Amino acid sequence: MPPAINSNIPKWLKKHSKLYARLVVLYLRVMTSKKDVIFFTEFLDTVASKQTISAEKLRQNNVRAKLFGLVHLSEKHLLEVYGDETYIKEKLKLLDKIVVLGSSLGNYFSRLGFDQKVVSTFHYVENSYYKPIEAKKENQRLRVIAMDSLKRNFTDLKTIVAATPDIDYDICMGALSLEDEFSAFDNVTLHGYLSDSELLQLMQGADVGLSVLEDTVGSNVITTSLACGLAQIVSDVGSIRDYC
Repeated sequence: MPPAINSNIPKWLKKHSKLYARLVVLYLRVMTSKKDVIFFTEFLDTVASKQTISAEKLRQNNVRAKLFGLVHLSEKHLLEVYGDETYIKEKLKLLDKIVVLGSSLGNYFSRLGFDQKVVSTFHYVENSYYKPIEAKKENQRLRVIAMDSLKRNFTDLKTIVAATPDIDYDICMGALSLEDEFSAFDNVTLHGYLSDSELLQLMQGADVGLSVLEDTVGSNVITTSLACGLAQIVSDVGSIRDYC
């Protein structure tokens, strides 16, 4: 396996991304063999879509290494982004193995004709870091934490919060702006971007992890909050039963 490409790309090279992409393909063409694997960690992801383009270029240049790709987005999300299955199938054909983090996405790709290529695995959790706090103080009121934004149903979450004024909620909104939806509730504390240690502290202080979902493939929110000892209340969708 060749060394990882340095992510600290010089500014002048960022301005010439096509040149950089060609150099990467050339590097991998020269440095890899049939025994190597090039692993794309964000394949078909909207943010890192250049990985799909890179896979195309590697195939066009007859790179000998095998191409593996990890797909994170759920079936519904993929169809929302790409419109139909034509593009999805075309890009998955570039891969020798398709890695998924939940059975629902694996089953979807199998239905598309890629059964022999699909490898199902699970979100990893470092339970020497994510773990219950020792001598935890009992909360006076039930404390619930709701994390992440991907395919979350905030309409239903708002309904739940409104119906349970005797429960305290920590809602982690990341880059989203949810003030209009939740700022009127006295039992809600909204959190923007949090460091790993800040999020860990919130999880360790909560009693319940609440995930109101439209869909999910696999969730590091679930694995980390489980490792912290939180009871889980989740929507029964996607691959959630793989984890809970």
